[in-house]
Amino acid sequence: MAHYRRHAIVLIALVAAIITPPDLLTLVLVAVPMYALYEVSIRIVRHVTIAEE
Repeated sequence: MAHYRRHAIVLIALVAAIITPPDLLTLVLVAVPMYALYEVSIRIVRHVTIAEE
């Protein structure tokens, strides 16, 4: 997942642009939490895979 971080940023920005009205502030307010959740999920996956080994 971390390898595709750049792709995820573009996809998150695209999704945020589609679901929000044409306002940059709203787009950022939607995209930043989505990206934060993506980063949290990467860390959770790393923690779980390390715990399994």
